[in-house]
Amino acid sequence: MKSLRNRKILIAGVLAVALLSASCSSSDAEPENSTTVTEAEGTGTEELLEEAIAEMCRTLDLFSVAGTPPGNASVAMAETDLAGATASERTAYGRVLIEAPREDCPEHGLYADEIAYWLGF
Repeated sequence: MKSLRNRKILIAGVLAVALLSASCSSSDAEPENSTTVTEAEGTGTEELLEEAIAEMCRTLDLFSVAGTPPGNASVAMAETDLAGATASERTAYGRVLIEAPREDCPEHGLYADEIAYWLGF
């Protein structure tokens, strides 16, 4: 039950990131180097992204502590978190997987990169 709830929270966070990225990109605006979530204050998107990042760090920590090889971890993620995900959701999930360890759980940076490779990101 908790796994289903966590998956829904992660998917909601991933969707929020995808929607934010899509809404911030405009053909009229100058391209920016990065899109920050703080631009959407008051929408709850920040909280969803923070939850998604926290979930990703927790997932990476669990896989790492269990000694799960990156290939096996990628299969588990594909069968649970990414089952039935659209292309946009998969892209947003990949961004969270790759970007979360950079600041929030740097001890899992290389591990996350290897999992992302196996997932095709």
